[in-house]
Amino acid sequence: NIMTGPVCQHCGYDGRAKNAPHQLPAGTVLRDQYLVGRVLGQGGFGITYTAKDHQTGQVVAVKEFFPDSMAMRSSMTEVTPFQGERGENFAYGRETFLQEAQTMAEFIGNPNIVRVYSYFEENGTAYFAMEYVDGESYLAYLKARGGKIPVAEALKILYPVMDALSAVHEKNIIHRDVTPDNIYISKNGTVKLLDFGAARYSLGNASRSLDVILKHGF
Repeated sequence: NIMTGPVCQHCGYDGRAKNAPHQLPAGTVLRDQYLVGRVLGQGGFGITYTAKDHQTGQVVAVKEFFPDSMAMRSSMTEVTPFQGERGENFAYGRETFLQEAQTMAEFIGNPNIVRVYSYFEENGTAYFAMEYVDGESYLAYLKARGGKIPVAEALKILYPVMDALSAVHEKNIIHRDVTPDNIYISKNGTVKLLDFGAARYSLGNASRSLDVILKHGF
């Protein structure tokens, strides 16, 4: 389902613009619930979109499992894995992607961890809907201030991250990707830890190298 019209005040969808061809078209409806808007970001394993939840009326972020080295968009919405080993890796990745959502859902109520609302399979791949943080990443925050900030200011941001990691470690989970682009500061000043994508590789039974997901310097 493709929506046309003016700019949506909820999800940022602009009827005069389009997401890239390999991304879900703005206006796509997922699970008969989420109206997809603009792309927030894309990495090697997934694409994150803004969306409006028809049931609650709130803005959410929807993450789609889309490893571009293992699969392609075979229609406007459908994701088709490649043949052979890459297809097997896609199946494993989709399973552990959903485990990532389950992992994050365990921390509902923690103010410093992004909240997951639902997770599901559709279009040959998997998705989860999570809290949309209206703000900026710690990376953008630092860049806007010339790359460095006073120690007291840094601690004010990092103490909530440490509290979040304490809760994560109590459940015997290691985040493995605590970097400035995975720490978000909302407009009201709340600090949020997100993206447990690296953690999910320690949850599956299959053995996978972490080399492709760890960031240089962290």
